[in-house]
Amino acid sequence: MFRRIASIYRNNIFSSSVRFGSGDIGHLVLPGKQTPSVEADIVNYGSAGVYFIAYNQHGFILNSGTRIIGPCAAFPRNAMCWNVRDASDINEDSLSLFFLLEPKLEFLVIGKGETSVQVDYPRILSICNKRNLGVEVLPTSYYGRLSRFHGILVEICELNRGFFRYHGIQQFRRFSQTVTQQDQPQDVPDKPKRLWPRQGSLEVEAISPPRSTSVADYSSASLLTDLFRGQLHLELLDYPELPKIEDVNKASLLHERVKNLVLQVNSAEIDRDNQLDRETLATLTKHGLFGLQIGENYGGRNLSCTYAARVWEALGLDGAVFAILDAHNNLAARSIVLGGNEDQKLTFLPPLAKGECMAAFCLSELCSGSDLSAIKTRAIRSSDGLTYTISGSKNWITNGALASLLITFARVEPRADEHEDSANITAFVVERTQRGVHLTNVLDTFGLRGSNVTDILFDGVKVPASNILGTVGSGLQLAQQVLDEQRLSIAAACTGLLRYIISYAAEHCLQRHQFGRPLGDFGLVQAKLSNLALNVYAMESALFYLTGLLDAQPQRDLTLEKAALKLYSSEALWKGVNECMQIAGRMGLSKEVPFERYLRDARSLLIHGGTSEMLRLLIAGSGLQTVGPERQEEMEKLRFFTRHPITTFKATFRIRARRRGWFAHKVGAGPKVTEGGASRALKDHLHPNFALTATRLAVLCQRFQSLVEASLIYHKASILNEQMILARMADCAVDLFLVSVCLGRASRAISIGIHLHDYEVRLATTFAKVAFQRIEANLNDLPGLDRDHHRIASEILARRAYPVAHPLTRVW
Repeated sequence: MFRRIASIYRNNIFSSSVRFGSGDIGHLVLPGKQTPSVEADIVNYGSAGVYFIAYNQHGFILNSGTRIIGPCAAFPRNAMCWNVRDASDINEDSLSLFFLLEPKLEFLVIGKGETSVQVDYPRILSICNKRNLGVEVLPTSYYGRLSRFHGILVEICELNRGFFRYHGIQQFRRFSQTVTQQDQPQDVPDKPKRLWPRQGSLEVEAISPPRSTSVADYSSASLLTDLFRGQLHLELLDYPELPKIEDVNKASLLHERVKNLVLQVNSAEIDRDNQLDRETLATLTKHGLFGLQIGENYGGRNLSCTYAARVWEALGLDGAVFAILDAHNNLAARSIVLGGNEDQKLTFLPPLAKGECMAAFCLSELCSGSDLSAIKTRAIRSSDGLTYTISGSKNWITNGALASLLITFARVEPRADEHEDSANITAFVVERTQRGVHLTNVLDTFGLRGSNVTDILFDGVKVPASNILGTVGSGLQLAQQVLDEQRLSIAAACTGLLRYIISYAAEHCLQRHQFGRPLGDFGLVQAKLSNLALNVYAMESALFYLTGLLDAQPQRDLTLEKAALKLYSSEALWKGVNECMQIAGRMGLSKEVPFERYLRDARSLLIHGGTSEMLRLLIAGSGLQTVGPERQEEMEKLRFFTRHPITTFKATFRIRARRRGWFAHKVGAGPKVTEGGASRALKDHLHPNFALTATRLAVLCQRFQSLVEASLIYHKASILNEQMILARMADCAVDLFLVSVCLGRASRAISIGIHLHDYEVRLATTFAKVAFQRIEANLNDLPGLDRDHHRIASEILARRAYPVAHPLTRVW
């Protein structure tokens, strides 16, 4: 038996390790033995203890300087607690904890600790042999100083919360001869050059755990465009976190305060009257919610993206409150922050931050919905260039009835002596009190009622040139940038609302009984609740991943990632509220239950910040425009495959190899690979529990690349007009992005011992399975189906009606 174990060890000691880690406050801390209780659920991660500081594929190094060769697993107290008081408690139930671990253990060493009770060796051996688990129970003193590490032994009558996973007793003996333990912890360099002194090809650089936001400190690349190349940026697997526990507590406290404030709002009355009362506005002003991300020097709160996201999660519980504050903060005030000069900021931002006046974002027109460049509102420059006269109308303006400042976008017409090309879209700050500004009555909207949506008419309004934001012609870029940033707040509101209504649905499932059983006992209801939880987990994972990146790199371009998050979040909220109404039955149709109001608000959020269709085209179009030029030469050859048989053979082989997963170990990309020499296999950057999921993710990334290449070859430049294909590409990219972020978050959770991390692991893996099904359905779409859809729709458009005869029609 031991020969077999030794053989396994020799074959695997330098090949079976998997590398994973955590941030500054997320070490695998194993508190000292002086801690008295094994029942505690909370670990003080800032306390002294033993934890990993560096690791690679060969082993680990502890903060004390001890070096461990071979695979090792360690668990904080709240991650795993072997609740054994004495040797007599070692039975099949207590040992079952180790049988459930993934990956499966091959050998277990149990230290006797200080117990005086006789150990039933045959019983333990019999139980473990039935599960093919090698086991040995030895006196703790046999290991000398090694018994101090709970990540190495499982001890009886002590803080039993760790084990040393290895492939044989020979590995442990070799380990015990190699490790040198110091009496006092010693300082270890931040980036040790070697884990242990070895010579030759096995010598590998140690990898230090990342800082809380170091994931974003060294790259500026877009994350989604790499997916169109068949690569996955390894940054997606490193989940950022706040630097200090105080920051986490502060963000949670801020969220709870705003949430309690919003829950006190009479949302039903606002929805019925289609008006937000002055008392509520005064309360919002008192709590500083009109200057969330305005600088402190202008009177605002200057919240980071992460803190602001926590606030928007809470504000999303009331549609009207969210819509008004979103238009004020993220559209109007943000336009001044991004495009205004210092004089404009000093003039306009302080009253906006204090809530003394409100602002509206006037962009939409009847003729320019998603096409921002089609606006018709005109701005004519005076002969001296000091004023502009604005004429036109704006439609569906949130805050229109309350705003004192109107951020208005108009097309500047050229003077007679200028060329027509100089006419450009420009942003102006228009004061509502100026002559020529006319408002319609508040529109009776379907959702987000109470957000004071109006139409605004500009009839020869004269605006000074000093009120131009940026330069003449920069308005379109400013509008796109502001709308891009707004998508994060919409995603946060969707996340907060969907998380909140899960409690409504769960309570109803427990209280409502049918056929003598609570609704929660029925499988179809459980499936609905599960889908709600999966969507919330994916939404909040991606949301705070992006906010963490933006806090570290405010100038980083994450346009596609924000679009992907807004697209998924708004659609998940719409489907989730619909499922909750289905669970509630007829009760969900009543205005006494807020589901019907949430459904109307969710429908409105599908359009705010860009429609789902436009976001899909943006994601896929941007990805193809990045990848297309890189492969243009090869694509030209493949269009005439008979002239280039070698290129055709290579491409065919590559596509088949991707489908079979032959290149799955080469998917990882980014500075970690190009500069750090890290492994390109995704499973090497996640916790071992996600090895199979990571491999499948890598295979689907490669298959997605094949879809992109085949579409470029077949459709050439006209691929940008094939919107059905683009939509499928976008859906694939969004799912791949979300799965990656979820795996990164769950890997961090299990590595640092987050409360209920095992539930997070199940959420992440289950979401991955569901997303993989969607991806494969899009990749395996039937050929010619798009053409059939096109022909069916063309016939309807030609006849302007459903053209088929009624089924009761007969010809004789």
